[in-house]
Amino acid sequence: MRNEAANIRSSLRRHEVEIRVLRGTSYDGAIIWKVQPISTLFMEDPLKKDLTDVYYSGREIFSIPFYSGRYGYRYNLGATINPRQGNMRIFLMLNRGEFDALLPWPLEFQSTVTIIPPTGSTEQPIILDMEARSDKSPQPHLPITYKYSLVLDLEKLCKYTSHDTIFVRGVVEETDVCTSSDSD
Repeated sequence: MRNEAANIRSSLRRHEVEIRVLRGTSYDGAIIWKVQPISTLFMEDPLKKDLTDVYYSGREIFSIPFYSGRYGYRYNLGATINPRQGNMRIFLMLNRGEFDALLPWPLEFQSTVTIIPPTGSTEQPIILDMEARSDKSPQPHLPITYKYSLVLDLEKLCKYTSHDTIFVRGVVEETDVCTSSDSD
């Protein structure tokens, strides 16, 4: 009986996460990622329960996916946490999507990743603009992580933290969909 109740609770938590992901998924090429709780992420052994809108994989965390369109390219923001060095690296990833077989490749896009300062802060937004090209669709479970990233040390990160939370905005815009005639 206890085992059955534990299975039901586990299934319920999994469905709650799936619903949260579906509600938060964007199809306009933009996302605002609420990264929380920051203090827990820098612990040596972070607590992995009750963290909203975050997937864990070792010392990396990821936003929920966002898409360039309803049937478009699939992206995530990610962050690598290094508690010993006291910094966080934020980056953009192109992931395998459900409609990649229908989408043209190679893909060229421009993206902007912004660390948003809290209201009332005198800090300016930290902005990383980049142009990138993907020659082929990402392979399953092997996303393409772009080399451009923002690295924030703990002192700088604290200036962008309010209520144990930072906000990261990602915007992606396809600039050119290359065709085979481009290589002539």
